[in-house]
Amino acid sequence: NGAMRFFHQYSDDIIILGSSESGLYLLKYNDPGKHYIVRNLTSGVNNQIADNRIKFIHRDSGNNVWIGTQKGMSFISGNSVSKSDPEIIHKYGDLSFTSVCETTGEIWFGTEDKGIFSYDKLTGVTRMITVKTNPGFRSDGITHLYHARTGAVIAGFRYNGLMITQNSGKEWHDVRFHSRNLDKIYEDRQDQLW
Repeated sequence: NGAMRFFHQYSDDIIILGSSESGLYLLKYNDPGKHYIVRNLTSGVNNQIADNRIKFIHRDSGNNVWIGTQKGMSFISGNSVSKSDPEIIHKYGDLSFTSVCETTGEIWFGTEDKGIFSYDKLTGVTRMITVKTNPGFRSDGITHLYHARTGAVIAGFRYNGLMITQNSGKEWHDVRFHSRNLDKIYEDRQDQLW
């Protein structure tokens, strides 16, 4: 099966699991039978996911589910998740995704070697934040994205530290950090980041 790396409780009756090797598992609780009905969604079959190597599962503010994989993105609309055969749309097959965060107006997707892919939730317009489009941007190898309560977005770079933006990625600033790699970010009740 591969290691289950991601767990998302979509609703009281729906759980979504992501594996590093065997794709996505959609669990729907069957109340009369008092058990979960498990559906394994894998790549290579009609209406399935883009790739079996799941990198993240994100439920956006519109209840849509984004599944980032090693080879593209899979999208399940909020009104399709609870169906027995949810419609899965494949997007951006040329990108290898690593991380995700959501701001008020956008969803930001980190990629392995193409920078940050930003999706405007209202218009559907996309843009790339890369070393070419943003002078001073450290690297196109994104390992982590985090949206702080203050509105800032923090990006972790593979072997290249951290940067922060306060203005939708137009200007980036270095963050002093004791390591070259970021694993997790914790934000305490005082809005301090750890």
